[in-house]
Amino acid sequence: MKILVLIALANLIMGWAGAQPNPVSPPEKRLALVIGNGSYTQRSAVPQALNNADDLAALLPKLGFDVMLVKNVDKAHMQLAIHQFSTKLKGYQVGLVYYTGHGVQDGENLFLLPVDANPTTAADVGEIGLKTHQLITDMASAKAVTNLILIDSDRDNLSTHSYTRPLGLDLDTPVGFVVAYATRPGKSMVAVEERNSLYTAALLREIVIPNQSVIDVCQHVREEVIKRSNYKQTPWELTSLTSNFYFQRK
Repeated sequence: MKILVLIALANLIMGWAGAQPNPVSPPEKRLALVIGNGSYTQRSAVPQALNNADDLAALLPKLGFDVMLVKNVDKAHMQLAIHQFSTKLKGYQVGLVYYTGHGVQDGENLFLLPVDANPTTAADVGEIGLKTHQLITDMASAKAVTNLILIDSDRDNLSTHSYTRPLGLDLDTPVGFVVAYATRPGKSMVAVEERNSLYTAALLREIVIPNQSVIDVCQHVREEVIKRSNYKQTPWELTSLTSNFYFQRK
């Protein structure tokens, strides 16, 4: 009798254990906004921008991202896309914004230019361009754990200022961000006659390699771009991450 009771008790315990929730955390939810501005009305076209945007937008779903894609947008539609993205991001753990097109540096800020923009003064760029820091603020409001901003644009200086700190290092980011640029502050990208820009071509190759942290990806992209540009273009990033993020794990 005692043996039967013990067997029944053991079965009960095993059944209870089997009914418990799986202790493994569910996959993180990922959302990306891809912006490609190539057909400018008052500035030179950016021939590879639309290819860059299309190719990354096609790849990211394979890495677990839901993707929002906008191309050739003016400032109002850029702002709308970012607002919709930031609102939707509140239900996700990882947010990524990728921009490819014209950009202009003024002080510590990089301004992303809509397709109808042609700023000639600092006042113009502040009125017409989209400040990178505003993008960071909008993303931070969603409180995602990991926030990635990847910018494939020039960082030419529109005006000259006196700086007490190195140009481009003043950008303040909350915890949990990586802000990565195709080139260093005050510099242009190197043009190539290929489907993608140097930076995005390297990015597309690196993010599909398993078990690389985002910092590893940035370092390998930088190494490749420096080599292929003959040291004329150096990708640059700022980070406030407190844990690793991997595009793909195996």
